[in-house]
Amino acid sequence: MLVGLCTSGGLAVLMAAEAPERVLGIFAINPWLVLGPRLAHLDECDFEVRRDRYDGWQKVNRHYWLADWPGYARFFFTQLIPEPHSTKQLEDCVGWALKPGPETMVLDADAPPYLGHDPATAEAAARAVRCPVFVVTGSLDQCQNPERGRRLAELTGGEYVALEGAGHLPQARDPVKVNLLLRDFVRRIGALGRPAAGHLPAELVLDGRSTRR
Repeated sequence: MLVGLCTSGGLAVLMAAEAPERVLGIFAINPWLVLGPRLAHLDECDFEVRRDRYDGWQKVNRHYWLADWPGYARFFFTQLIPEPHSTKQLEDCVGWALKPGPETMVLDADAPPYLGHDPATAEAAARAVRCPVFVVTGSLDQCQNPERGRRLAELTGGEYVALEGAGHLPQARDPVKVNLLLRDFVRRIGALGRPAAGHLPAELVLDGRSTRR
């Protein structure tokens, strides 16, 4: 049973497509799979350009990260947790973000992009999933377009819940609601049992790579 937020939600879909016998179900929160356009304000991002000052989402930038990583962490999580009365969640997330430091995050940014960045691969993977899927999106998500989550549910025949007023991290701000959705989904998956092997795809081609069971 795979539970993922953002990129890990997309990776869960890729795993279910490539190794269906290993996945009973997917619970994806604001998943990052390019199944729709990105949010318009993210067009401000240019990771390489050097600026005299960095405003808003221009802070997603190599030079700004290295110069003021705490400033970036505060900005980023303020955007991801827009719900009122979220001071504790914001403080926790900023504290966790400071531990790896900007150098580690720059290495991550320089790594090859994962397959979910490619629209054709993302759609092929979603269509290949045979296990039950549950998708949760937040209406105020500033990181992933909620349309991507809705589209994932549509392509997989999965369940879809849009949380009004929630941001990118609904499990942080409203853990009871999210945990109850997850609990009930897992219980339903347990009642269904493991899908028969004959219902699983024998082969899936992702990004030119063929993966067989």
